[in-house]
Amino acid sequence: MKRGDFSWVNINDGKDALGVWARNDLLKDLVYTGNYKCKEDWVEVTGVFHRACLEHGGDLDIHADSLRKISSGRNKQERLNTEKINWFLCYRGCYAWC
Repeated sequence: MKRGDFSWVNINDGKDALGVWARNDLLKDLVYTGNYKCKEDWVEVTGVFHRACLEHGGDLDIHADSLRKISSGRNKQERLNTEKINWFLCYRGCYAWC
């Protein structure tokens, strides 16, 4: 989320997410953000950790001094889950597929 010369970036460790406040120029190498259709870029962030940031309403965050991409993301190939299709058809009343 861009906010003038800075942006918010959520960093996720697979369990929890943490907001990182970074200058836009630090983010220029990032291409993939995590979502349903792609695997995100992995980054290493160095900066100041705030348990309760006064600048951002008491939120937990990191103000990045540096951000380095350590692994590039990629698009994901979607796979059709036939178990869900069969369940859907059964649920909708087409019992021939069950």
